[in-house]
Amino acid sequence: MDTVRVVSLVALRRDLAELLQPHPLLRLRFERALAKRDGKLLDDAFRTLALYPQSLREAIEDAICRWLFGGRLLSRDSVGGHDRTGVAGS
Repeated sequence: MDTVRVVSLVALRRDLAELLQPHPLLRLRFERALAKRDGKLLDDAFRTLALYPQSLREAIEDAICRWLFGGRLLSRDSVGGHDRTGVAGS
C-alpha cells in the first residue's frame, strides 16, 4: 500500500444530506445508519435507494466513491478493479 487515506464520516454525511435534501425520508435513513454506524440500517437505506430514480442512485454512488477514493471515480465499465486502461488501481 503506497498511500494511506483517512476518511471521516462527517464529509460523507454532509454530502449525502445535500444530495438527499429533496428526499427527507431517504436522507433520514442514511443519516441514521451512518450516525449509528449500523450495517443493517445502511443496507436498508440502499435497498430503499433502489426504489428511486437512476439519476439519484448514481449521484449517491458517485458521492460515496468521491468520499472513498478522494475524487477519483472508477468508470462504470470497470471490472475486477481495472479501469478502462486495464491497469488495476491506475
